[in-house]
Amino acid sequence: MALVRFKKIQILGHEQNQASLLSTLQDLGIVQLTKTDKLLTPFEIPATELGRINNRLNELENGIKTLGLFEEKKTRLLQSIFKPRLIFKEGQIEKTAFSGEYKKILSEIEERQEEIKRLKSQAQRFYSEYHLLYPWHKLELKLENLIPTLYTHTFLGVVSQANYTLCLEAINSENLSVFLHTISQDRKERYLIVVCLNKHKEMVEAIMRQYNFGFFILPEYLRRSELRNTRISQCLDIFKEKIEEIEYLIENEVARIRKIIPRKAIFLGLYDYFFNQRALFWAGQNLGQSQKVFLLEGWIREEDLETLSNTLHRFCEIEIFSRGALPGEEIPVDLENKAIFKPFEVITSLYGMPARYSVDPTPYLAPFFFIFFGLCLSDAGYGLIVAGASFFLLRRLKWTRAARRFLNLFFLCGISTIVAGTFMGGWLGIPIKRLLFFDPMKNPLIFLLIALGLGFIQVWFGILIRMVHEINQRAFVDAFFVRLAWLLLLPSLILVFMKINWVGYLAITAAISIVLFSHHQIKNILTRIGAGLYSLYGIMGYFADVVSYSRLLALGLCTSVIAMVVNTLSKSALGIPVIGLIVAVLVFIGGHLFNMAISLLGAFVHSARLQFIEFFNKFFVGGGRPFRPFCRERIYG
Repeated sequence: MALVRFKKIQILGHEQNQASLLSTLQDLGIVQLTKTDKLLTPFEIPATELGRINNRLNELENGIKTLGLFEEKKTRLLQSIFKPRLIFKEGQIEKTAFSGEYKKILSEIEERQEEIKRLKSQAQRFYSEYHLLYPWHKLELKLENLIPTLYTHTFLGVVSQANYTLCLEAINSENLSVFLHTISQDRKERYLIVVCLNKHKEMVEAIMRQYNFGFFILPEYLRRSELRNTRISQCLDIFKEKIEEIEYLIENEVARIRKIIPRKAIFLGLYDYFFNQRALFWAGQNLGQSQKVFLLEGWIREEDLETLSNTLHRFCEIEIFSRGALPGEEIPVDLENKAIFKPFEVITSLYGMPARYSVDPTPYLAPFFFIFFGLCLSDAGYGLIVAGASFFLLRRLKWTRAARRFLNLFFLCGISTIVAGTFMGGWLGIPIKRLLFFDPMKNPLIFLLIALGLGFIQVWFGILIRMVHEINQRAFVDAFFVRLAWLLLLPSLILVFMKINWVGYLAITAAISIVLFSHHQIKNILTRIGAGLYSLYGIMGYFADVVSYSRLLALGLCTSVIAMVVNTLSKSALGIPVIGLIVAVLVFIGGHLFNMAISLLGAFVHSARLQFIEFFNKFFVGGGRPFRPFCRERIYG
């Protein structure tokens, strides 16, 4: 199919129609806006209104994220995978946006979230204090006994096992009146209580510091007068009660937020609404205006021009002008194919859009990708699963246009795999002999010849596409004396081995034509022949491209071999006493799912690679700018 033809349009209208016109174009989604002439005054975005919308979007985004944090994991997982589109009645979202009720709910969500953060911070403080105090929980003294008195001073702290003995010896060597007792210990450290006379305090403290004694100071919370008669173990119980109390309060706040989760759909719809409202303001930047009129320019599909005219007919004081593209103008590119080829536009778009003077490769790559994918996956059972899952998802859930196209592609590839697997591979690694066209495990050479044959056909077909395109571009010398020569030379080199007399002369003639005309723009005959000989050397590249298609054999055999290994392992597991059947089922299901996932990825990547590397370089010219019409975006809905 040819690329879509575009028209450049200009819409001239009265300023009073500007806002409603942009809204209508956004609803239609068929015009890509472009910047107007720089000589006109650009449209000024009202900063206050735009700031208000940005604030609403930020508030809604924060609210949506907060609600998402408190959804059940299963719900979040399903939404991340399927992400069904939201459907609202006409005017429902606008009515909700203007009512302002959602602001109260967002404020409540924010308040609940802040309260949860405050409570968690408070709980974390109690957790920290609990863990700091726990090593002394066996200390039977009351807290008031740990406070310095008129004659004594008490230290709590921790010292390493290596320094404990040295510290103790140093204190004893000074003949100091010190009571030192181990409360608890582990492999590395000892937790101590040290009591000394006030007159020895500084000396004892200096010795302990010398041996890296870590002093522990009671938390401020425990210094209250009402806690002085309690022990550390009792304080730990108080901490536990406080933590449980705070966790209960957090659960209450979480429960309040979860009651709001059913309203999340409204927030998603509102986000899309305000997002598109902001897009309207940004679209206005493309307009030019004077005191009373505005000018809008853009690109539109030629087939949609009548639809635009009919829709804008209701506007008074508006005029539409259209024209073809001028030389040197950058025209957007869009693909238009028949329904059967539409899913394969995914492959083209992964590589990039073709230039406007190039060829849409989609219908040409479609049959090859279809066949290659089936040969790579090569198991009918896997193909049935892929096709069935794609069909189920397409029928049961609502998807965006791009997602539906992707699923349609996998459905077709699943059908291809069923066919290829039935005649060459088998069903979940179990070959059905009566249906096998040939067994690739016993006759890999046949599989290799099929792969190379398909590769040769696609490479040859790519040159043919280039020749037809050059004829359309009136580049007749390149088309008939270079491309046609390659089309004759490549198969003739293969037919030479069949000992057909005239084929050799045909190959020589084609080679001479390539040498003389590959660089026919060069006037110097010797330089032209030298460059032509180098071009003829490119025949090695063509055969290297064909050999690349042997990866079809490698991937196809790999899938079949692993599937058979999984079956063998699951069969062996049946011999395990008692749990043999369970293990066999787990190995069978898990092994085949893993093999299918890896093989599916390999089949897609390598089938696409053959198109991008071996096929596209024969005729495809990229660099096209995709057609992006101004339309209503669906971020969440």
